[in-house]
Amino acid sequence: MIGHCAAAATGRVRSLSTAAVLAAACIMAGLGDPATAAQLPKETAACQRAAEALNKQAERLEKSTRIRVPREFVRVAANLDDYCEDKEFQKARISLEWMETCIKNYRRPYNLGYCMRSKKYFCAVEPASEGCTGESGNRG
Repeated sequence: MIGHCAAAATGRVRSLSTAAVLAAACIMAGLGDPATAAQLPKETAACQRAAEALNKQAERLEKSTRIRVPREFVRVAANLDDYCEDKEFQKARISLEWMETCIKNYRRPYNLGYCMRSKKYFCAVEPASEGCTGESGNRG
């Protein structure tokens, strides 16, 4: 399935409708990966594209599952826009990783913590926080 997801993402399918069906299946299966946070954005436009892709994916998931996008996701997304515009790409990478983890685990119960206020969340919204500087705390 992952190979099919890559084919849909790169346009290596015969028809637009096939690409759309594959992309939807990948998203529903949690395999869609339009924004790979593993790669550090090196320019504002790439950073903004990654942020936009994750926001759109969250919107699609919200519509298809009828599960609201967590307010934590919205806050991290807002900060990510600022990081991209200010060319703070290391901070952007942390936010992208947190958002990507949240989306990949969107259907899992909230109390499992994938979209909660964890150490990485606080690092994404406030880089000077204890969670980001490593001064204290074992919050996941």
